Amino acid sequence: MRPGELTVFLGSAPGVGKTYSMLEEARQQLAHGTDVVVAWVQTYGRPLTELALQGLERIPPSIVDYRGIKLEELDVAATVARHPELALVDELAHTNAPGSPHEKRWQDVGAILAAGIDVWSTVNIQHIESLRDVVEQVTGVAVRETVPDSVLDSARELRLADITPEALRKRMRHGNIYPPERVEVALQSFFREGNLAALRELALLYTVEHQRAQAATQTAVSSHDRVLILAPFDHTALGLIRRGVRMGRRLSAPVTVLALEGRDQDAGLVAKAGVLAEDLGAEFRRCPATGSVDLIVEEITRSGATDLVVAAPMGSRADSRQQALLVRLLDNLGERHLHVIGRRLGTRPSGDLERRPDPGSLLTSEANRGVKGSLRLYLGYAPGVGKTTRMLEEAGR
Repeated sequence: MRPGELTVFLGSAPGVGKTYSMLEEARQQLAHGTDVVVAWVQTYGRPLTELALQGLERIPPSIVDYRGIKLEELDVAATVARHPELALVDELAHTNAPGSPHEKRWQDVGAILAAGIDVWSTVNIQHIESLRDVVEQVTGVAVRETVPDSVLDSARELRLADITPEALRKRMRHGNIYPPERVEVALQSFFREGNLAALRELALLYTVEHQRAQAATQTAVSSHDRVLILAPFDHTALGLIRRGVRMGRRLSAPVTVLALEGRDQDAGLVAKAGVLAEDLGAEFRRCPATGSVDLIVEEITRSGATDLVVAAPMGSRADSRQQALLVRLLDNLGERHLHVIGRRLGTRPSGDLERRPDPGSLLTSEANRGVKGSLRLYLGYAPGVGKTTRMLEEAGR
């Protein structure tokens, strides 16, 4: 049986229009004769989203009893039994209630795809595993639910639901995202203009990188680049792995993580790093604690790596092997690129979120705000992509 194909509607933040766009496009598919069902959609009481659901068949949710509380979840078995051509599954990063067939919704989606059903789903950029540390540093908000990059890499298409920070904040003030009592707090925290601008940039870059990778696959063009991450096992290891994988995505290059094991390392951390590497689509190998610097250099040569990602030494005696390794790499670099990354990876920004400067405020001064009207352009790459329709929909809101 041919597995189904995954399409993901990607957004930079809640309220950008991922679910609405998915539903509107699904209605068009239905009108053209495609068998479409809504396996799971969360409307959060948003009128336009509820309106877009009208006319679409919905699969009733399964009920999970958790400590006496009845919780609704996606019914995978019922969706597979119904076997539509296309199933809509909102919130790809969702964690299912204990007692569900799978822990994560992206695993539910995998089961539906395996049954030969195409799936459309949604996710925000902050829930992508390789960007987790970057999002925390930008927003000051810890991300608890993530989707492995390997799931996004398997998608046939990423469709970006894009909106400017200014327009999204206006949508928030109009009550189209959160209830009135939550609006001001949201605007002063996660929905600050600087945060939204940074998240939007991440979403745009991630979409472009995915399209490049897809194009390279379809045209049988392979990159000669190879990224090797030399990961020491301390608190910076996971951040270093994410950083190296992001580099590999930009280069359309395969990534290998070489674990530089230590004698007193945390076994749990090593296990986490292995799982993370697998989730991000990277190969994971280990270099034993007794391995000399010469052995590590031999591993690097054998890997054929063109780009090496290594953590900067901390200057302590315990990090002497890392210092010696960096010296040897510099002596034997050849035509490889060496990327030395600071040790503050993955740490949360210090200071109260409210006191940190808003990057968006650097773009325009208070004196110039409101002096002139604003121009918004809807840009498309070809006729028929939906510029005018999107403009009219936004105006209607």
